Amino acid sequence: MAAAREPRSPRARADQLQRGTGRSHAVSAGRLVAFGDNAILAVPRTGRVAILNPPARFACEAFAAGRPFAKVISDYAQRYGISPDRAEQDLRELRRRVARITRRSPRPPTATAPAAAACPPDLETICAPGPRAVRLTVHGSRRLARLLRFLLQPVRTDSSAHRHLRGIRCGRAYEISCDGRLLTRTDNLLLARSEILRHLLLLSHGRRRWLAFLHAAAVAAEGRAWLIAGSSGSGKSTLAAALLREGFAIATDDYAPLEAGSGLLHRVPFAMGIKDASIALLRGTLPAIDGIPAVRFRNREVRYVAPPVLAPERLPVGGLLFPLYDPQAAPELSPLSPEQAFTLCARGGGWYEGSPRRLAELVRWFRQRPAWMLTYPDTRSALDLVLPLLGSTR
Repeated sequence: MAAAREPRSPRARADQLQRGTGRSHAVSAGRLVAFGDNAILAVPRTGRVAILNPPARFACEAFAAGRPFAKVISDYAQRYGISPDRAEQDLRELRRRVARITRRSPRPPTATAPAAAACPPDLETICAPGPRAVRLTVHGSRRLARLLRFLLQPVRTDSSAHRHLRGIRCGRAYEISCDGRLLTRTDNLLLARSEILRHLLLLSHGRRRWLAFLHAAAVAAEGRAWLIAGSSGSGKSTLAAALLREGFAIATDDYAPLEAGSGLLHRVPFAMGIKDASIALLRGTLPAIDGIPAVRFRNREVRYVAPPVLAPERLPVGGLLFPLYDPQAAPELSPLSPEQAFTLCARGGGWYEGSPRRLAELVRWFRQRPAWMLTYPDTRSALDLVLPLLGSTR
Protein backbone atom coordinates (compact mmCIF):
# COMPACT_ATOMS: atom_id res chain seq x y z
CA MET A 1 0.00 0.00 0.00
CA ALA A 2 1.45 3.33 -0.93
CA ALA A 3 0.64 6.87 -1.87
CA ALA A 4 3.43 7.05 -4.45
CA ARG A 5 5.58 4.50 -6.21
CA GLU A 6 8.74 6.58 -6.44
CA PRO A 7 9.73 10.23 -5.93
CA ARG A 8 10.43 10.98 -9.61
CA SER A 9 7.06 9.78 -10.84
CA PRO A 10 4.98 12.58 -12.46
CA ARG A 11 2.02 11.31 -10.50
CA ALA A 12 1.81 9.77 -7.05
CA ARG A 13 -0.32 6.64 -7.30
CA ALA A 14 -1.78 4.18 -4.78
CA ASP A 15 -0.38 0.67 -4.82
CA GLN A 16 -2.57 -2.35 -4.18
CA LEU A 17 -3.11 -3.02 -0.50
CA GLN A 18 -1.19 -6.00 0.85
CA ARG A 19 -2.89 -7.29 3.96
CA GLY A 20 -3.96 -10.10 6.23
CA THR A 21 -7.48 -10.38 7.70
CA GLY A 22 -9.64 -8.37 10.08
CA ARG A 23 -10.88 -4.73 10.54
CA SER A 24 -10.78 -1.66 12.77
CA HIS A 25 -11.74 1.99 12.15
CA ALA A 26 -8.97 4.67 12.06
CA VAL A 27 -5.25 5.23 11.43
CA SER A 28 -4.82 5.66 15.17
CA ALA A 29 -6.32 2.20 15.70
CA GLY A 30 -3.27 0.71 13.98
CA ARG A 31 0.40 0.47 14.93
CA LEU A 32 3.29 1.58 12.73
CA VAL A 33 6.53 -0.40 13.01
CA ALA A 34 9.56 0.41 10.85
CA PHE A 35 10.87 -2.31 8.54
CA GLY A 36 13.86 -0.87 6.70
CA ASP A 37 12.61 1.99 4.54
CA ASN A 38 9.12 0.48 4.65
CA ALA A 39 6.75 0.12 7.59
CA ILE A 40 4.09 -2.27 8.83
CA LEU A 41 0.66 -0.89 9.68
CA ALA A 42 -1.13 -3.38 11.92
CA VAL A 43 -4.50 -3.41 13.71
CA PRO A 44 -3.77 -5.23 17.00
CA ARG A 45 -7.21 -6.57 17.84
CA THR A 46 -7.77 -8.14 14.42
CA GLY A 47 -4.35 -9.18 13.14
CA ARG A 48 -4.81 -7.26 9.89
CA VAL A 49 -1.65 -5.77 8.37
CA ALA A 50 -0.58 -3.61 5.44
CA ILE A 51 2.91 -3.05 4.10
CA LEU A 52 3.69 0.63 3.53
CA ASN A 53 6.38 1.72 1.07
CA PRO A 54 8.40 4.88 1.96
CA PRO A 55 5.91 7.46 0.58
CA ALA A 56 2.96 5.76 2.28
CA ARG A 57 4.99 5.46 5.48
CA PHE A 58 5.79 9.19 5.38
CA ALA A 59 2.11 10.09 4.98
CA CYS A 60 0.81 7.66 7.62
CA GLU A 61 3.38 8.81 10.16
CA ALA A 62 2.20 12.37 9.55
CA PHE A 63 -1.44 11.36 9.98
CA ALA A 64 -0.64 9.41 13.16
CA ALA A 65 1.21 12.45 14.57
CA GLY A 66 -1.96 14.51 14.17
CA ARG A 67 -0.61 16.99 11.62
CA PRO A 68 -3.24 19.06 9.80
CA PHE A 69 -4.21 17.57 6.47
CA ALA A 70 -3.23 20.75 4.61
CA LYS A 71 0.24 20.59 6.13
CA VAL A 72 0.64 16.93 5.15
CA ILE A 73 -0.38 17.79 1.58
CA SER A 74 2.19 20.59 1.40
CA ASP A 75 5.03 18.49 2.86
CA TYR A 76 4.17 15.50 0.70
CA ALA A 77 4.01 17.54 -2.52
CA GLN A 78 7.36 19.12 -1.79
CA ARG A 79 9.05 15.85 -0.79
CA TYR A 80 7.93 13.92 -3.86
CA GLY A 81 7.96 16.68 -6.45
CA ILE A 82 4.27 16.69 -7.39
CA SER A 83 1.59 19.36 -7.45
CA PRO A 84 -0.48 20.07 -4.32
CA ASP A 85 -3.64 19.03 -6.20
CA ARG A 86 -2.12 15.69 -7.11
CA ALA A 87 -0.80 15.23 -3.55
CA GLU A 88 -4.25 15.94 -2.10
CA GLN A 89 -5.90 13.46 -4.46
CA ASP A 90 -3.46 10.70 -3.64
CA LEU A 91 -3.45 11.29 0.10
CA ARG A 92 -7.24 11.18 0.21
CA GLU A 93 -7.07 7.84 -1.60
CA LEU A 94 -4.46 6.64 0.89
CA ARG A 95 -6.69 7.63 3.81
CA ARG A 96 -9.62 5.76 2.26
CA ARG A 97 -7.49 2.64 1.90
CA VAL A 98 -6.25 2.89 5.47
CA ALA A 99 -9.83 3.40 6.68
CA ARG A 100 -10.90 0.20 4.93
CA ILE A 101 -8.39 -1.93 6.81
CA THR A 102 -9.01 -0.24 10.17
CA ARG A 103 -12.81 0.04 10.06
CA ARG A 104 -14.62 -1.85 12.79
CA SER A 105 -17.06 -4.53 11.64
CA PRO A 106 -20.66 -3.82 12.64
CA ARG A 107 -22.02 -5.82 15.54
CA PRO A 108 -24.35 -8.59 14.38
CA PRO A 109 -28.03 -8.75 15.32
CA THR A 110 -28.45 -10.66 18.56
CA ALA A 111 -31.79 -12.25 17.64
CA THR A 112 -30.59 -14.48 14.81
CA ALA A 113 -27.94 -16.53 16.59
CA PRO A 114 -30.14 -18.24 19.25
CA ALA A 115 -32.67 -19.33 16.61
CA ALA A 116 -29.96 -20.81 14.41
CA ALA A 117 -28.24 -22.48 17.35
CA ALA A 118 -31.50 -24.18 18.35
CA CYS A 119 -31.38 -26.31 15.18
CA PRO A 120 -29.48 -29.61 15.24
CA PRO A 121 -25.79 -28.96 14.44
CA ASP A 122 -24.43 -29.81 11.01
CA LEU A 123 -21.15 -30.67 12.73
CA GLU A 124 -20.43 -31.48 16.37
CA THR A 125 -17.02 -32.76 17.39
CA ILE A 126 -14.25 -32.41 19.97
CA CYS A 127 -10.80 -31.58 18.58
CA ALA A 128 -7.34 -31.28 20.08
CA PRO A 129 -4.84 -29.81 17.59
CA GLY A 130 -2.89 -28.70 20.68
CA PRO A 131 -2.73 -29.74 24.34
CA ARG A 132 -6.33 -28.79 25.16
CA ALA A 133 -9.52 -30.24 23.69
CA VAL A 134 -12.14 -27.87 22.29
CA ARG A 135 -15.76 -28.60 21.44
CA LEU A 136 -16.75 -27.35 17.97
CA THR A 137 -20.28 -27.08 16.60
CA VAL A 138 -21.46 -25.69 13.27
CA HIS A 139 -25.10 -24.70 12.71
CA GLY A 140 -26.93 -23.67 9.57
CA SER A 141 -24.24 -24.45 6.97
CA ARG A 142 -23.72 -27.95 5.64
CA ARG A 143 -21.05 -26.66 3.28
CA LEU A 144 -18.95 -25.17 6.08
CA ALA A 145 -19.45 -28.33 8.12
CA ARG A 146 -18.28 -30.48 5.21
CA LEU A 147 -15.15 -28.37 4.69
CA LEU A 148 -14.24 -28.75 8.35
CA ARG A 149 -15.26 -32.38 8.89
CA PHE A 150 -12.56 -33.93 6.70
CA LEU A 151 -9.90 -31.38 7.62
CA LEU A 152 -10.29 -32.01 11.37
CA GLN A 153 -10.50 -35.81 11.23
CA PRO A 154 -6.90 -36.40 12.45
CA VAL A 155 -7.34 -34.19 15.54
CA ARG A 156 -10.67 -35.54 16.79
CA THR A 157 -10.61 -36.86 20.34
CA ASP A 158 -12.86 -38.33 23.03
CA SER A 159 -11.38 -36.07 25.72
CA SER A 160 -13.60 -33.71 27.66
CA ALA A 161 -13.58 -30.11 26.44
CA HIS A 162 -13.83 -26.98 28.61
CA ARG A 163 -14.26 -24.45 25.79
CA HIS A 164 -17.01 -24.36 23.17
CA LEU A 165 -16.29 -22.84 19.74
CA ARG A 166 -19.37 -22.33 17.60
CA GLY A 167 -19.96 -21.30 14.00
CA ILE A 168 -23.50 -20.26 13.09
CA ARG A 169 -24.85 -19.15 9.74
CA CYS A 170 -27.33 -16.29 10.23
CA GLY A 171 -28.83 -15.34 6.89
CA ARG A 172 -25.86 -14.66 4.62
CA ALA A 173 -23.42 -14.11 7.48
CA TYR A 174 -21.37 -16.48 9.63
CA GLU A 175 -21.02 -15.72 13.34
CA ILE A 176 -18.14 -17.33 15.23
CA SER A 177 -18.28 -17.33 19.02
CA CYS A 178 -16.59 -18.96 22.00
CA ASP A 179 -18.56 -19.79 25.14
CA GLY A 180 -21.27 -17.36 24.02
CA ARG A 181 -18.88 -14.44 23.30
CA LEU A 182 -18.82 -13.21 19.73
CA LEU A 183 -15.37 -13.43 18.10
CA THR A 184 -16.03 -12.42 14.51
CA ARG A 185 -18.70 -12.11 11.84
CA THR A 186 -18.24 -12.46 8.10
CA ASP A 187 -20.26 -13.15 4.96
CA ASN A 188 -17.33 -15.02 3.36
CA LEU A 189 -17.44 -18.81 3.68
CA LEU A 190 -13.69 -19.29 3.28
CA LEU A 191 -12.89 -16.59 5.81
CA ALA A 192 -15.34 -18.21 8.24
CA ARG A 193 -13.52 -21.51 7.78
CA SER A 194 -10.12 -19.87 8.35
CA GLU A 195 -11.31 -18.02 11.45
CA ILE A 196 -12.76 -21.18 12.99
CA LEU A 197 -9.48 -23.01 12.43
CA ARG A 198 -7.42 -20.10 13.80
CA HIS A 199 -9.52 -19.83 16.96
CA LEU A 200 -9.48 -23.60 17.35
CA LEU A 201 -5.67 -23.47 17.39
CA LEU A 202 -5.61 -20.52 19.79
CA LEU A 203 -8.01 -22.18 22.23
CA SER A 204 -6.28 -25.54 22.03
CA HIS A 205 -2.94 -23.98 22.98
CA GLY A 206 -4.38 -22.07 25.96
CA ARG A 207 -2.39 -19.03 27.08
CA ARG A 208 0.51 -19.48 24.68
CA ARG A 209 1.53 -16.23 22.96
CA TRP A 210 2.03 -15.95 19.20
CA LEU A 211 3.83 -13.74 16.72
CA ALA A 212 1.74 -14.69 13.70
CA PHE A 213 -0.15 -17.41 11.90
CA LEU A 214 1.37 -17.32 8.43
CA HIS A 215 -0.47 -18.71 5.41
CA ALA A 216 2.13 -21.36 4.61
CA ALA A 217 2.82 -25.05 4.44
CA ALA A 218 5.91 -26.41 6.19
CA VAL A 219 8.06 -29.49 5.77
CA ALA A 220 10.75 -30.66 8.15
CA ALA A 221 13.99 -32.63 8.16
CA GLU A 222 17.01 -32.86 10.44
CA GLY A 223 15.24 -30.97 13.24
CA ARG A 224 14.39 -27.89 11.19
CA ALA A 225 11.30 -26.67 9.34
CA TRP A 226 11.07 -24.92 5.98
CA LEU A 227 8.09 -22.73 5.25
CA ILE A 228 6.52 -22.86 1.78
CA ALA A 229 4.49 -19.68 1.62
CA GLY A 230 2.36 -17.91 -0.92
CA SER A 231 -1.17 -17.27 -2.07
CA SER A 232 -3.50 -20.01 -3.28
CA GLY A 233 -2.59 -21.34 -6.70
CA SER A 234 1.11 -20.47 -6.44
CA GLY A 235 2.18 -24.12 -6.31
CA LYS A 236 3.08 -24.45 -2.65
CA SER A 237 0.94 -27.56 -2.08
CA THR A 238 2.50 -29.29 -5.09
CA LEU A 239 6.01 -28.48 -3.89
CA ALA A 240 5.17 -29.68 -0.36
CA ALA A 241 3.84 -32.94 -1.80
CA ALA A 242 7.02 -33.42 -3.83
CA LEU A 243 9.18 -32.86 -0.74
CA LEU A 244 7.01 -35.26 1.25
CA ARG A 245 7.76 -37.91 -1.37
CA GLU A 246 11.48 -37.13 -0.93
CA GLY A 247 11.31 -38.06 2.76
CA PHE A 248 10.45 -34.78 4.47
CA ALA A 249 7.87 -34.76 7.28
CA ILE A 250 4.85 -32.49 7.36
CA ALA A 251 4.73 -29.78 10.02
CA THR A 252 1.67 -28.00 8.66
CA ASP A 253 -0.28 -27.90 5.43
CA ASP A 254 -1.77 -24.39 5.46
CA TYR A 255 -1.37 -22.63 8.83
CA ALA A 256 2.06 -21.85 10.28
CA PRO A 257 1.86 -20.63 13.92
CA LEU A 258 5.02 -18.87 15.13
CA GLU A 259 5.52 -18.81 18.89
CA ALA A 260 6.35 -15.49 20.54
CA GLY A 261 9.67 -15.39 22.36
CA SER A 262 11.22 -18.46 20.74
CA GLY A 263 10.10 -17.91 17.13
CA LEU A 264 9.51 -21.66 16.84
CA LEU A 265 7.00 -23.14 14.42
CA HIS A 266 4.27 -25.23 16.05
CA ARG A 267 3.08 -28.33 14.26
CA VAL A 268 -0.54 -28.27 13.04
CA PRO A 269 -1.78 -31.87 12.64
CA PHE A 270 -4.83 -31.08 10.50
CA ALA A 271 -5.44 -33.21 7.42
CA MET A 272 -3.51 -32.32 4.28
CA GLY A 273 -5.55 -30.86 1.42
CA ILE A 274 -4.32 -32.65 -1.70
CA LYS A 275 -5.35 -31.04 -4.98
CA ASP A 276 -5.58 -32.86 -8.29
CA ALA A 277 -2.13 -31.68 -9.39
CA SER A 278 -0.51 -33.30 -6.35
CA ILE A 279 -2.33 -36.65 -6.31
CA ALA A 280 0.01 -38.29 -8.82
CA LEU A 281 3.02 -37.24 -6.72
CA LEU A 282 1.68 -38.96 -3.61
CA ARG A 283 0.24 -42.24 -4.89
CA GLY A 284 3.38 -44.10 -3.82
CA THR A 285 3.46 -42.40 -0.41
CA LEU A 286 -0.32 -42.52 0.13
CA PRO A 287 -1.61 -45.55 -1.79
CA ALA A 288 -5.20 -45.09 -0.56
CA ILE A 289 -5.50 -41.51 -1.82
CA ASP A 290 -7.69 -42.40 -4.83
CA GLY A 291 -10.34 -43.88 -2.53
CA ILE A 292 -10.71 -40.73 -0.43
CA PRO A 293 -13.82 -38.66 -1.27
CA ALA A 294 -13.15 -35.30 -2.92
CA VAL A 295 -14.46 -32.03 -1.50
CA ARG A 296 -15.18 -29.08 -3.78
CA PHE A 297 -13.12 -26.11 -2.63
CA ARG A 298 -12.38 -22.88 -4.55
CA ASN A 299 -13.50 -24.46 -7.84
CA ARG A 300 -11.14 -27.39 -7.26
CA GLU A 301 -11.50 -30.86 -5.88
CA VAL A 302 -9.47 -31.48 -2.74
CA ARG A 303 -8.90 -34.76 -0.90
CA TYR A 304 -8.13 -34.46 2.80
CA VAL A 305 -5.72 -37.08 4.13
CA ALA A 306 -3.94 -37.53 7.43
CA PRO A 307 -0.22 -36.66 7.14
CA PRO A 308 1.73 -39.91 6.76
CA VAL A 309 4.75 -38.55 8.68
CA LEU A 310 4.41 -35.74 11.22
CA ALA A 311 7.25 -33.44 12.23
CA PRO A 312 8.08 -32.81 15.92
CA GLU A 313 5.71 -30.53 17.80
CA ARG A 314 8.00 -27.45 17.87
CA LEU A 315 10.75 -26.66 15.39
CA PRO A 316 13.09 -23.81 14.49
CA VAL A 317 12.50 -22.42 11.00
CA GLY A 318 15.46 -22.61 8.63
CA GLY A 319 14.05 -20.38 5.90
CA LEU A 320 11.16 -19.55 3.61
CA LEU A 321 10.40 -20.57 0.03
CA PHE A 322 7.90 -18.72 -2.15
CA PRO A 323 7.09 -21.01 -5.10
CA LEU A 324 5.68 -19.72 -8.35
CA TYR A 325 4.58 -22.42 -10.76
CA ASP A 326 4.90 -21.33 -14.40
CA PRO A 327 5.05 -24.06 -17.07
CA GLN A 328 6.61 -21.59 -19.52
CA ALA A 329 9.34 -20.26 -17.22
CA ALA A 330 12.91 -21.39 -16.74
CA PRO A 331 13.63 -22.79 -13.25
CA GLU A 332 15.13 -20.11 -11.04
CA LEU A 333 15.88 -19.61 -7.36
CA SER A 334 16.26 -15.96 -6.35
CA PRO A 335 17.08 -14.66 -2.86
CA LEU A 336 14.59 -12.25 -1.28
CA SER A 337 15.18 -9.46 1.22
CA PRO A 338 13.43 -9.69 4.61
CA GLU A 339 11.15 -6.83 3.51
CA GLN A 340 10.20 -8.70 0.32
CA ALA A 341 9.56 -11.93 2.24
CA PHE A 342 7.30 -10.21 4.77
CA THR A 343 5.41 -8.38 2.01
CA LEU A 344 4.74 -11.66 0.21
CA CYS A 345 3.56 -13.29 3.44
CA ALA A 346 1.22 -10.38 4.19
CA ARG A 347 -0.14 -10.48 0.65
CA GLY A 348 -0.92 -14.17 1.08
CA GLY A 349 -3.03 -13.52 4.18
CA GLY A 350 -2.67 -14.74 7.74
CA TRP A 351 -3.02 -13.31 11.23
CA TYR A 352 -0.47 -11.09 13.01
CA GLU A 353 -0.21 -10.15 16.68
CA GLY A 354 -0.33 -6.37 16.29
CA SER A 355 1.31 -4.95 19.40
CA PRO A 356 4.47 -2.90 18.71
CA ARG A 357 6.52 -5.31 20.82
CA ARG A 358 5.37 -8.39 18.90
CA LEU A 359 5.67 -6.68 15.52
CA ALA A 360 9.23 -5.64 16.29
CA GLU A 361 9.95 -9.25 17.29
CA LEU A 362 8.42 -10.48 14.03
CA VAL A 363 10.59 -8.05 12.04
CA ARG A 364 13.67 -9.52 13.76
CA TRP A 365 12.39 -13.02 12.99
CA PHE A 366 12.21 -12.26 9.27
CA ARG A 367 15.63 -10.58 9.31
CA GLN A 368 17.22 -13.71 10.79
CA ARG A 369 15.90 -16.18 8.20
CA PRO A 370 16.78 -16.47 4.52
CA ALA A 371 14.05 -16.45 1.91
CA TRP A 372 13.92 -17.34 -1.79
CA MET A 373 11.55 -17.00 -4.68
CA LEU A 374 11.33 -20.31 -6.56
CA THR A 375 10.06 -20.18 -10.15
CA TYR A 376 9.58 -23.65 -11.60
CA PRO A 377 7.94 -25.29 -14.64
CA ASP A 378 7.76 -28.82 -13.15
CA THR A 379 8.42 -30.55 -9.86
CA ARG A 380 11.63 -32.25 -10.96
CA SER A 381 13.33 -28.95 -11.77
CA ALA A 382 12.01 -27.50 -8.49
CA LEU A 383 13.52 -30.35 -6.50
CA ASP A 384 16.84 -30.02 -8.33
CA LEU A 385 17.05 -26.46 -7.02
CA VAL A 386 15.52 -26.91 -3.57
CA LEU A 387 17.09 -30.13 -2.27
CA PRO A 388 20.72 -28.88 -2.45
CA LEU A 389 19.59 -25.63 -0.86
CA LEU A 390 17.92 -27.32 2.09
CA GLY A 391 20.78 -29.74 2.44
CA SER A 392 23.36 -26.94 2.51
CA THR A 393 21.57 -24.89 5.18
CA ARG A 394 20.45 -27.56 7.63
